[in-house]
Amino acid sequence: MKSKIYSDSISTRNISSKCPVDLSNPSLDEVSQRFTLNERQHVAFAISGRYLLDSFKRSLLQIPFGKPLRIHLSRKGGTGKSRVIEALLFLAAGWGQPDSIVTAAPTGIAAVLVNGETVHSKLQIFHNRKPTMLQ
Repeated sequence: MKSKIYSDSISTRNISSKCPVDLSNPSLDEVSQRFTLNERQHVAFAISGRYLLDSFKRSLLQIPFGKPLRIHLSRKGGTGKSRVIEALLFLAAGWGQPDSIVTAAPTGIAAVLVNGETVHSKLQIFHNRKPTMLQ
């Protein structure tokens, strides 16, 4: 089974222009199939996706929910971590919530691959600052 890879970087702001079919309110299975996720990728996607869809529902119904879900995906290069993140971004955009996912990665190249920022940039941690004295 060959994976379909977008030739350009995925952007949640204009994702609909990259997708030829209607993507309003896609199901987890539809997105998983569209991104041709393998079994392991689908499990990670489904866990995150269910939480994401539940948070959208709770928000619409004005029901408070607990802490945000934080996912750390780690495997060796080429195992599809970015693919899972692309699928989650697609799911969020399809439900009209493109800003509901924050992506960060340890290096600049990895951050570009997931349409995010480096962890240092996202958390505003800078190496070149001089230490300051706390009073």
